[in-house]
Amino acid sequence: MKKLYIDFDGVIMNTNNAITNLLDEHQVDRTNYDETVNFLKKINWDKLLKECDEISNAFSHLKTLNDSNDFNVAILTHVCSEEEANEKKKLQVREVFADVQESAGHLAKSIDELITWLSIFLSISLSILTIT
Repeated sequence: MKKLYIDFDGVIMNTNNAITNLLDEHQVDRTNYDETVNFLKKINWDKLLKECDEISNAFSHLKTLNDSNDFNVAILTHVCSEEEANEKKKLQVREVFADVQESAGHLAKSIDELITWLSIFLSISLSILTIT
């Protein structure tokens, strides 16, 4: 079975536009990393994800890929808070996966460590989408 990594934000769900709009609406300086992250930690992620559009029926396509047993599908994302991680995970479980492996969660002792790990992994993954 081949591994297939898919990015969540801007690929599966159109969260990028919603986040940008919120940052602009609340006059958050997007060039200031700390200010941006602190703001994103306070967002109601359940509400935000419900307001975002799914891109090109992505969950249906992911479910088809997952059910084919040709691919081990993993959804990658960058998170700024436990709430964001939990809400994205709940959405993925509800829409695609009956069983979700929590390997990333077991690697992290804290949300900051998880964010660092995901950021590094996502940076590498987005440079080249690798199917092995």
